Amino acid sequence: MSRGGTNPSIGLVRHGLVVALLACLSATGCAACDEVFLGGEEPEPTGNPDDTPKECVAPRSERCGETESFRDGRCQSTYCESDAECCPGTRCDLGLNLCRSRLLLDSECETDADCLLKGQKCQEVGSGKSCVFPPCSSDEQCDPGMSCFKGACVGQNPCPDGCGPGEVCDVATASCHPALDHEGCAVTCEPGTLKTLTDPRVMTGEVCCAWECECAPLPPLSPGIIGLYASVAVAHLEVAVASYDVTYGDLVVSHYDQGGALQDVDYVDGFDPEGTIGGALDGPRGGVVEPGPDVGRFASATVDPAGRIQVAYYDATDGALKHAVQVAKGIWRVGLVDDTADAGQFASMAIRTTDGVPVIAYFVTGVTDPQGRPASGVKLAIGKTADPLVPADWNIRIVELAPDFDACNHSCNSAQAACVLDDGAGGDAGTPGAACKVVSSGCSPSCASGQACVVNGGNPECMALGNAPVEGLPRALGIFTSLALHEDTAMVAYYDNVQGDLKAATLTPAGPAVVVTVDGDGAEGHRGGDVGAYTSVAVDALGKIALVYEDFTRHELRFYHGSTLTSGTYHTVDSGRGQPPGFHLVGAGAQLAFAADGTAYVVYQEQSLLNLRVAQREPDGTWTIVEPPPVREGPHGFYGDIGLSASNAYVVSVMPALDENTNLDNQLGLQVLPIPFP
Repeated sequence: MSRGGTNPSIGLVRHGLVVALLACLSATGCAACDEVFLGGEEPEPTGNPDDTPKECVAPRSERCGETESFRDGRCQSTYCESDAECCPGTRCDLGLNLCRSRLLLDSECETDADCLLKGQKCQEVGSGKSCVFPPCSSDEQCDPGMSCFKGACVGQNPCPDGCGPGEVCDVATASCHPALDHEGCAVTCEPGTLKTLTDPRVMTGEVCCAWECECAPLPPLSPGIIGLYASVAVAHLEVAVASYDVTYGDLVVSHYDQGGALQDVDYVDGFDPEGTIGGALDGPRGGVVEPGPDVGRFASATVDPAGRIQVAYYDATDGALKHAVQVAKGIWRVGLVDDTADAGQFASMAIRTTDGVPVIAYFVTGVTDPQGRPASGVKLAIGKTADPLVPADWNIRIVELAPDFDACNHSCNSAQAACVLDDGAGGDAGTPGAACKVVSSGCSPSCASGQACVVNGGNPECMALGNAPVEGLPRALGIFTSLALHEDTAMVAYYDNVQGDLKAATLTPAGPAVVVTVDGDGAEGHRGGDVGAYTSVAVDALGKIALVYEDFTRHELRFYHGSTLTSGTYHTVDSGRGQPPGFHLVGAGAQLAFAADGTAYVVYQEQSLLNLRVAQREPDGTWTIVEPPPVREGPHGFYGDIGLSASNAYVVSVMPALDENTNLDNQLGLQVLPIPFP
């Protein structure tokens, strides 16, 4: 049959596949459409006449006329004047007055990148290429994150903009088709459902049986790209991993069984439950399609004495620290902790064993010190009860604040001046090449992040800020915050990204924070240089304090262990020597945990080769280092974390990748490693 559909007795192009169709109408009528054999391989006869497929074949003289086509269950003129005269999946090409496939007319493509709906692929259709959903009969035949819906693998509502009251969604072509005066098509579907054809196999294409409509439950939204800021918590019967969905900007908690098999994924926060429904109500985000507030970065997960999963995390939209508690399967209670200034990055949470109270250490910026200088630092939030919900339910304590780095030494005292880097100007009072310049609004195009529009040589110009973040990290005190509790005493470790030092503090319920420099300042046996990034603190079974951290100057991963923050000893976990020969960068994302027998485990990244490593401290103080095989080939070890049970280490990390269309295709991996290592 031609694309114009002038000879329906030969075949048709349907959804990118050639489907044989024997028209089933004679001058006096024909068998019902459900007796028509439509495409695929015809089953072998069983010998029972009732089991033999009925093709409704009539002599050629009794089929539709030469200028007729079988549409909507009857012979009618091959020619058309409106879409309503065509079968779903086709429309009236007024240039030819013929019903033609929407795939051929409206969905042309060259690569998958041209396809706008999740799940669509650019495939050969007739003599061209079109965006189509791959066919399926079950979810197992679809790619991960896709669902089989009405015979097609989809990742979202196939008609995302909705169809009018008198229209029906044809899933295969992702199009709305007029459906007036058809059975079931006048109904208004409830939220979470979609008006579709009852049997798209025989109700779409260039020839079709009479079509009917039904309200079908929408397929689930395809999950976004999850895994960034991963944090693992080991409960009695499950392993929970909190992370950030970069697609939607949501906090997500993935639930695994003790063997590491994924069971459920909860979308906890980041969407409006009253938003537009475009997916299954019981699926990701409750089916809500619109992006909500950007929440979920810097997630920190733990388990309370009642076995509930709790997560502290950052709300980037409001610059606030938030807290979520799982109160039942799939049900979470979300509360606000601190929304003053910009609070909540680098959150680290623990539960006080004496009373079940949550405690959170976190980075705060956007404040001023007593001299009026921009400052940042570390805060500690302590719940007044085991179930805090609003800021009034928390005691907020300042651990330490310090002025942010400023290349001009904070000499730009006017709000109309900015400190910028100007290699030709010389330094005003600090870094050579830094200068205070008058702010301008005349830059076009607008300046990029990390730049300011200033007057330079009498003209507006975008210039680099003198306090811009370096590799995305603020030049401030208090980043890489990490918290551990010993009874009622809190130990908080953090990195000073102004001085390049490792700092830590102890806080009792009544006393002030006692802050010390643990390493990096070159004093009292400490190393000098850039020391202390990626710090993690833990307390062993004897109450001793331990920290791991990166020595960037020497390319080493270090370990501190002692009864106090000033009386311990220093050790090297990983010297950074390896193959190929030379110094390798090691220690990014380091996370420390102690097993019940006192053995220390550290997960971190080997940045030079982009591998994930896990180190185990032996009784003699040496370290055994293993590299778990990646879940898939490629770079891995990003956003690593480790949780321990009595017999296993649960190691989580992110494997970054791009798909064939250069879209982000990260994968969150959980690996189960028996402990102790041999």
